[in-house]
Amino acid sequence: MFGLSNKNNITQDAYNTLQQQLQEARHTLAAISDSFASIEFTPSGEIIRANQHFLNTMGYSLNEIQGKHHRIFCTDETKKSQEYQQFWPQLSQGKQLKGLFQRITKSGQDIWLEASYCPVFDHEGIVYKVIKIASDTTARVADHHELASQTQAVSRSMAVIEFDLNGTILHANENFLATVGYTLDEIKGKHHRLFVSPAYAQTSEYQNFWSQLNQGQFMGGKFERVNKAGQPLWLEATYNPIFDASGKLYKVIKFATDITQTVILGQENSQLAYDMSVKTRQLSAEGSSSGNQAIEQMSQMVEALNSTSDVISQLEEQSKSITKMVDTISAIADQTNLLALNAAIEAARAGDQGRGFAVVADEVRQLASRTNESTVKIDNVVKQNSQFTTQAVTSMAEIIARAESSMEKVKEAGTSIQDIEASINDVVMAVQKMSEVS
Repeated sequence: MFGLSNKNNITQDAYNTLQQQLQEARHTLAAISDSFASIEFTPSGEIIRANQHFLNTMGYSLNEIQGKHHRIFCTDETKKSQEYQQFWPQLSQGKQLKGLFQRITKSGQDIWLEASYCPVFDHEGIVYKVIKIASDTTARVADHHELASQTQAVSRSMAVIEFDLNGTILHANENFLATVGYTLDEIKGKHHRLFVSPAYAQTSEYQNFWSQLNQGQFMGGKFERVNKAGQPLWLEATYNPIFDASGKLYKVIKFATDITQTVILGQENSQLAYDMSVKTRQLSAEGSSSGNQAIEQMSQMVEALNSTSDVISQLEEQSKSITKMVDTISAIADQTNLLALNAAIEAARAGDQGRGFAVVADEVRQLASRTNESTVKIDNVVKQNSQFTTQAVTSMAEIIARAESSMEKVKEAGTSIQDIEASINDVVMAVQKMSEVS
């Protein structure tokens, strides 16, 4: 196998050395066979043998593949490709080929193999077989493809930019470039501070921002940035520290969404809400003032009604006094009428001597009669006035009671308005704080 044509020409020590090397090679091949899928081909690609690991991986038995060409493991696309047309000629010429290869199992399923095709030379330097050593990486490739698909999906829907640990821009996707208004050539190699205001770039907050990222700390939230035109730009973003296989931090990837219009609309709505709440507070204050004025006017009206009621009560008492006086006058008139009647009788008895007295007595009687009639009329008027004043007193009492009740309700309304005003003040303060946060 090693081109030893005549052992007699080799010293015993050299022979022993070769035997030892051969033994080591066999052990090495056995270890490889135990750990990896391996298969042997002729220089043109016909299958010579395969280990059990390879047969299990591909789903065949040795009898099913022995003597057949390698292309039974290839997709139609691979078999037709120019690359595959050169594949076996290159191996037969001694060129080693390795990489990630897509193959097909017996059941027709795709399988990905990380493999090396190693030409084996005879003692004359001619390739007499090719050994393939492979490892099934289908799961890893699937994970990689899924991750790549997810990354592409994120890149299609979000603005993505990459930085080194110093904040220098490494790469940005089209979404990010469209968001900030730059081309990649305009920003690549420049620092992240290109996207912030000069004043903010000098703050300790900004310095701490990159210090925290360099410590592997994730950063997320709403960030105010500046586009190429110098206009404010609001981004909902995450800054994600990226570690290599050894756990060493080596870059930062930012995923962002442009929320500028949402923030501006929110600020406008906050300002509108604040203006409305301030206006409402003013109206509430005016309502409270009007309520206080109404209470004052109602109180004055109640006082005026009470005074009017007192006057009417006094008028009622006056009416009663007038009634008594009229009664007295009426009694006097009756008495006068009686005296005049007696005087007339006496004058009649006196004859001619009493005629003059009789005339006087008649006049007195007529005067008493008219006085009595007048007192009756006055009494009727006074009684009507007394009824009117009584009704007025009753009505005034009802009006006063209603006015006092209305005043109490106005006071209650005033208290409610004050409570509303206090609540509105709280709303104004809350809206103002929300506006400041936005």
